[in-house]
Amino acid sequence: MRYLMNPFFDDMFDDWNAVSDSKFPPVDVYETSDNYILEAELPGYQESDLELHVENHTLHLSSKRRMPRHEQNSYLIKERAYVPFERTFSLPEHVDESAIKANFVNGLLTIEMPKKVPVQPKRIDVKVN
Repeated sequence: MRYLMNPFFDDMFDDWNAVSDSKFPPVDVYETSDNYILEAELPGYQESDLELHVENHTLHLSSKRRMPRHEQNSYLIKERAYVPFERTFSLPEHVDESAIKANFVNGLLTIEMPKKVPVQPKRIDVKVN
């Protein structure tokens, strides 16, 4: 029964409203009480290789890095590559875009997106004259 439910959840949460069809870099997105957290695995990349910005409630993550050419090498197996990529994610309405922070350590990019504090209803006293 469980295997019948998995495709439903896979589609429902697939890429957290990603606009792009690309699945590189692989990401995990999770929620805490105060933040949404996006973690992207980027082994071999440097902080200077990455571009991260928010525009129109969309988070853009990209890199133009390419694998250096070693024309003189005769590869027997070549599985590693640095390719240009762009991933985009639609942000939930209640993300405080001005307070987004990113940290890059040991090939793991962690982006913290704080939730806005909900505006509480304001009581207005009506005075009768």
